[in-house]
Amino acid sequence: MKEPIFNGAYMMTGSHKKYNMYMSKHAKWLKMVEYEFLKEKRIDRIINAKSLDEVYNILIECTFLGEFLAYQYMTDFNYSPVVNFDENTFVKAGIGAIRGIKKCFIDLGKYTYEDCIRFTQDNLLKYQDLYGFNSFKNLFGRELKLIDLQNCFCETDKYLRVKMPEIAVDNIRIKQKFTKPKSKIDFYFPPKWKINNKIKKCNIENSQELILF
Repeated sequence: MKEPIFNGAYMMTGSHKKYNMYMSKHAKWLKMVEYEFLKEKRIDRIINAKSLDEVYNILIECTFLGEFLAYQYMTDFNYSPVVNFDENTFVKAGIGAIRGIKKCFIDLGKYTYEDCIRFTQDNLLKYQDLYGFNSFKNLFGRELKLIDLQNCFCETDKYLRVKMPEIAVDNIRIKQKFTKPKSKIDFYFPPKWKINNKIKKCNIENSQELILF
């Protein structure tokens, strides 16, 4: 029986035409990893990198990674015990986050989308208090990082496509709909966050704050 390797929630199947001699997606992917991560020793350079942006710049060299996928891979590497940098030292706005930012900010002026994400982080408590969201629960004491806010802007775009379709920015099509999980989710976070012992107390009814991240 054949089972899918890549799911629609986190589709990381970018490929380059130089690998078109391989018929299946997983074969292309494995060969890309073999050649460009291992044989070209990028994985060694990532392990020895001195900053998050250096990891990102190494990844963006790969023929099969665009800006956003390189950022996602950089983040995943940094969640591991091998790469360990401050998550707030680098951020890259993806396409969905850019749409969300455009729906939240009237005019960026001279500022970048990444500046907007940093502005949101710097002023989060101020605007929570201003608009009455003081009851917001973070992830067991883990404050929102730049990557979390980047993701929040992406989700904002998705929600507003349904709730306020008149705010049309670039893309209005809904690709997939959320289906509530039928069973308990076994949450597991990077051990360096030191919150996995708290996750055990959660169940599907009181895990909304986990699903946000």
